[in-house]
Amino acid sequence: MRDLSPIFLSTVGLGISFGGYIPLVALWLEIQNISFLKIGIITGSASLGVIISAYYGPLVVRKIGYLKACIIGLFIGSIASISFRYFDTEIIWICLRVIAGLGFGLHWVVSEAWLGNLVNNNNRTKALSIYTSAMALGFTIGPMIIWATGYVTKAPFFIIGIIQI
Repeated sequence: MRDLSPIFLSTVGLGISFGGYIPLVALWLEIQNISFLKIGIITGSASLGVIISAYYGPLVVRKIGYLKACIIGLFIGSIASISFRYFDTEIIWICLRVIAGLGFGLHWVVSEAWLGNLVNNNNRTKALSIYTSAMALGFTIGPMIIWATGYVTKAPFFIIGIIQI
């Protein structure tokens, strides 16, 4: 099997984003006295970006390739997620979450397609198992960053975002 560690390592980072930003955004919005309904809408709006990325991901890969698409996706997701903490308007928060979903979703879709393209049928299950484990590891680390830093300051937004870049 080829060296797939760059895909797996970036997938840990992607998992950290998903595992960290969802509870972080919700916790931070709660201390801003945002209603639970609005917290759900704002936090969940990232899924719209993921869906859009799933549709346009193949087009992006054809234009710039797998590696550049993954890097750009993580960069967009990170910048949007870090930026979230600097605004206090609900519509901007929703837009930033959608943009973060676009970026992280692009990496998610493209990295899975890239992985499927690189491995043969004999190694596909093993490669996808490692990929899934890398994502799950990230899901575990993300909330641990919040636990270690708290959620009142900008620190967890930066730490989770910088891990991507």
